[in-house]
Amino acid sequence: MSVEVFFTRPGSNSETLERIKLDVKYAKKRLFISQYFLTEAEINGLVESCNVNKRIILNDDGYKFHHDPTVVILGSKYFQSYMHHKFLIIDDILWTGTLNLSENASRSNWENMMRIRDESIIESFASEFKKMFILGKALAKSAINPKTCRCGEEYTDPFQHYNISFEKEIYAHKVETPNSKFPYFYINDEEKHISSVSCKIKGYIPPILYCEGCGKRVDKEKELSCTYNRVPCDFESRDFLKEDDNILETHFPEFSSLYKRFCHSCMFDYFDNEGMLDSFFVHKYFEEITISQSSDYIGRWTRFSAVTITSSITFPGDFIFNITSGSNSIGVYVNLKSGLEYTNFNEKFKPGSVVNLKAIPYVYEKKSGDKVPQLQLIWPCDIEFA
Repeated sequence: MSVEVFFTRPGSNSETLERIKLDVKYAKKRLFISQYFLTEAEINGLVESCNVNKRIILNDDGYKFHHDPTVVILGSKYFQSYMHHKFLIIDDILWTGTLNLSENASRSNWENMMRIRDESIIESFASEFKKMFILGKALAKSAINPKTCRCGEEYTDPFQHYNISFEKEIYAHKVETPNSKFPYFYINDEEKHISSVSCKIKGYIPPILYCEGCGKRVDKEKELSCTYNRVPCDFESRDFLKEDDNILETHFPEFSSLYKRFCHSCMFDYFDNEGMLDSFFVHKYFEEITISQSSDYIGRWTRFSAVTITSSITFPGDFIFNITSGSNSIGVYVNLKSGLEYTNFNEKFKPGSVVNLKAIPYVYEKKSGDKVPQLQLIWPCDIEFA
């Protein structure tokens, strides 16, 4: 084990920062940065030009790399839950202490940093970094409340409360043929890498399983796992292709093993090894629409902003609440299996509450035979105050 201690003091020279710059400049394998700020000009330039496995975690107001896929945001000034870590992993070197990589901190403050070479210590920091990066990647620069989830439940550890899932969607055209033995085939048109975060919901908590990377036991009481699923979809309808007619086996043989589950750290390593870590984003197919457009988006993921709850009714297990915007209104159906109960909903969201929500429009057939559009809420965290 090797430990070097560095101090910064107010003034124009910073031995600490100069030594960090030197390590960044000559990095050969990896550069992991977890900081509130990354605003020191020369460090920024070195980081941008550094051609290694580069991953960065920052606060939401502490960076300039807004569109860089190597950067995730896991601290929020709005929620007063800050990314307060101050460490860097450069190859087999760990820098940790009080120093932010900003002009003010390096020139004006009293700070300390330690430069450590120790495999077990670095591995502990790297494991935590990977967990945070995977959660930040799935959140896609949105923030979580540090005390209470949007489902209303208080939590003590986000890794025990949030399910993290990633999907690779392949959209393909179906092409018919005159051959009775092979009546059709698919041509791939586009791919989407989707990430999402949902809260731990009764009925949807995964059973005890083992990580496909390290073999570690993953269970709901300790740390929820991450899932990766590859889904073939029809290009025209945007619907998922079902497993009938041996579609998956015949036309998408690479989907023979569709579902993988990892601990958070191994999910990072799996995506990193597969070259997919930069490609995920949160549901871009959540299309922002108005209530009047619902019938045109049947079966698709949609988002409604600043709509008003007017009333709600309950029947055994399930319930419906109504939302309005201007002169338009629509019902939102909530299934008991979603984990959102009527009592909890009614305590939190009163008539007159203005909310944002994500939902799937579908066609509801009344007893009279009339068909009207209605929305279905999938997760409790898909509704929040606007």
